Amino acid sequence: MIITKEVNIRINHTNINYYKNLGYDIKTSDVIIVPVEKLSNGSHAIIKVSCDDCGKEHDYLYNRYLGFLEKNKYHKYFCYKCVIKYRDETNLEKYGVKSTMQIKETVEKKRKTCLKKYGFDHPNKSEVIKNKIFDTNIKRYGDKYIFVGLRNKIVKTNIEKYGGISSFCSKDVKTKCDNTMLKKYGHKFSNQIKEIHNKIIENGLKTRIKTIKNKYSNILDIIGTNYIVKCDNGCNHNFEIDSLNFYQRIRYNTIICTTCNPIDKHSSGKEINFIKFIIDNYSGETISNYRILDGKEIDIFIPELKIGFEFNGLYWHSDEFKNNDYHKNKVDVAKIKGIKLFHVYEDDWFYKNDIIKNDILRLLKPLIKDKINIFETNQDISNLYVSNNNLYGYEKSGINICVSNLDNDIISMISIKRIKGKFEIVRLTGDDYFDELFYYFINKYNPNIIYGYINKDWNIYNFFERNNFIIESESEPKFQYLFKKENKRSDVNILLEKQIPKVYNCGRIKYVIKF
Repeated sequence: MIITKEVNIRINHTNINYYKNLGYDIKTSDVIIVPVEKLSNGSHAIIKVSCDDCGKEHDYLYNRYLGFLEKNKYHKYFCYKCVIKYRDETNLEKYGVKSTMQIKETVEKKRKTCLKKYGFDHPNKSEVIKNKIFDTNIKRYGDKYIFVGLRNKIVKTNIEKYGGISSFCSKDVKTKCDNTMLKKYGHKFSNQIKEIHNKIIENGLKTRIKTIKNKYSNILDIIGTNYIVKCDNGCNHNFEIDSLNFYQRIRYNTIICTTCNPIDKHSSGKEINFIKFIIDNYSGETISNYRILDGKEIDIFIPELKIGFEFNGLYWHSDEFKNNDYHKNKVDVAKIKGIKLFHVYEDDWFYKNDIIKNDILRLLKPLIKDKINIFETNQDISNLYVSNNNLYGYEKSGINICVSNLDNDIISMISIKRIKGKFEIVRLTGDDYFDELFYYFINKYNPNIIYGYINKDWNIYNFFERNNFIIESESEPKFQYLFKKENKRSDVNILLEKQIPKVYNCGRIKYVIKF
């Protein structure tokens, strides 16, 4: 709706004939008062209008006002906020969607037009357009980015007017604000008002709940400091957990559900995850907590394969609770009983989860060998492959022989280094094609003596036994320091070692073969 009744019009060569025809006695440069209804349709006169929906008033060009009325089906004027509502209604009625950019044909048409005009699917990808935008921004705002230009302009104005980068640098402005607040609310600061203070807390809580729910989709509700959460272990139930426990369990990558993984349960969530992985990936019989090692248990035992797995939580398996030979002795007793026992340490399960899972699958499922390519590769490729696929990481080798499948993906690698005419196998990584790789190495390098080491914790291949290596020596268990905060082992040297818990492994076996 137009509020303005009359406007001042300056006569020029473009409008003089129009107003003479209306009966005005005028000449160029005259200023006349004209009723709004007598303005020409193309007039650029500024008039005051009000939104026909919310009643908000603001200034608008007369010709644009008429154009707005003509284009919309309601023949009414709407402010920027209200026009969105009516635009959505029109689009829904016309196209079935709120925005035309939800129509695939429109998006594709826009993309093709941009490609035709600018050579890109969006104008801003064109260097010409980008530079043009930057030039305009520099001209208008003093910087190629609008925000920076406007910010600098605001700061400059504030310094000139108030003596600082903000208007609140002026004591007069501060005093005026304080007086206004005291007059209106009886307090200098709005958050001292009980209603506003409560509203701030309420809105903050709503924002916090919304943020948490958006980040963690399994959280159904928040009651105080407790969360109602959907089970993350594949079960069809919900549970309640306090926020501290929730975030701790996420940090340590363990089962969050307090029903499947009770807070006071002896087994950790990681151990439950570990055992569940084995059961889910092996169709035969599995026995949990199998007491067969002279009164000691195996966490999970597979009778058909005669293999067992131990999951070692670092704290409870440190030297504060276990003697130095505890893990080694379990492996040795299991071997006497014809069982191959594997130790998985908690930090390895957390930090090297994919590597351990792939190794376990190699143990559970027999390898079906296919056509392969054998070739040597460089140290960089070897380091990358071994780092991503071997529990103990890469070691500088020099000779790296690999197997690739028909898709040219490396699936197995033997890493060997030469030391004063002798050879040492330093890594076996990937699928068990090591016999083929070993024969390739022997035929090419014609060695006299070869050494190799295996860690008794995780000897998943029978390579050395199959190829007639003999045991030369066996080392004592080696320890690593346990850093409780990170829940991780490290080889770093500590001066106060008596104050730091240590976790011992099962030791190593050194193999040798001579030709």
